[in-house]
Amino acid sequence: MVAQVEDMANQLNPSAVVDQTGSVNMGAPVINSKGVVLNGNGRTMAIRKAYSKGNKSAQAYKQYLKNNAEKLGLDPNAVDRIKNPMIVRQVADDAPIEDIIHSTAGGSRMSASEQAKSDAKKYAQQLLINTRKKIRLIYRLRLIVRLSNQY
Repeated sequence: MVAQVEDMANQLNPSAVVDQTGSVNMGAPVINSKGVVLNGNGRTMAIRKAYSKGNKSAQAYKQYLKNNAEKLGLDPNAVDRIKNPMIVRQVADDAPIEDIIHSTAGGSRMSASEQAKSDAKKYAQQLLINTRKKIRLIYRLRLIVRLSNQY
């Protein structure tokens, strides 16, 4: 996902991360009432990265917001006053949050190597935990054997 975010930040397509779609995996990121991103973490990170790098794509994004402000229900002057504006879609508190979080239809996915790295970290952590448990079990068994041999 890191490579995808970097690519998206460098080649940010404003309409792709702003326009309303029927999918939570495309268009503006989806947040809850507390501001937590439920779907669109990659889009959110890409927009922030574009701004932090001062990319032309960030300038184009902000200009797109200003040009489409009325359609988006915004005041064009307000867009100018915000340093790094970002359009998001906020869902109601009673929205099907789990469905939104776990939706993958039409969204970006990690490359095979990124998925492998992510999976490897999970498996390595589990393997380490299991190995530690086995070592403790072996130690306990040896301790029990020694203690039983003493009596």
